[in-house]
Amino acid sequence: MRNYEALILVNPELNEENLEKEIKQLSQPILHNEGRVISFEKWRKRPLAYKIKKFKEGVYLLVKFSANPLAIKEIEKSWKLDENVLRTMIVVKENL
Repeated sequence: MRNYEALILVNPELNEENLEKEIKQLSQPILHNEGRVISFEKWRKRPLAYKIKKFKEGVYLLVKFSANPLAIKEIEKSWKLDENVLRTMIVVKENL
């Protein structure tokens, strides 16, 4: 198991209730691949430098998790299939 940090940009039009559902949905691929979610931070809505999927702003989510390195492709793939996810970025973190 390695430690990772992911920054996920999601649809800014999600209300608070739907955003919480989206967070739970984004945690599922990690847990399904025998990973562990350490923390899930919701940042505020921020303007984007350029439009992404016709949105001028987005809500950032910071996820700290541990998972098997072989599962990262599967996790990233399931996030990209989610219609509310605009962009994702996963980096390896040595110390969480």
